[in-house]
Amino acid sequence: MALEVWNSGRIYDRKGQVIVAEKAGENVYFCDASRRIYGMATALPEEENARETITRAYLNGREYVSDFTASRWWDANREAVNKAYASMPDVA
Repeated sequence: MALEVWNSGRIYDRKGQVIVAEKAGENVYFCDASRRIYGMATALPEEENARETITRAYLNGREYVSDFTASRWWDANREAVNKAYASMPDVA
């Protein structure tokens, strides 16, 4: 699966709030790369991509878990997340 990267528009650091996520079946793993928060949310049937799921579950409602599977995803993707974060432009 491919990582999705976007800026939420919130300002937590010089890059804003960079979210990096990956959809794997009904699970979406993510890292708020600006604040180093990671977790996993379950996609609803109408959500077509990781951004829709994380916007709802993390940014709007805190409907995510930060558990062992999310921790394993973070460990496996740490370098890719760091590169994605670094590639985003400064906004502040």
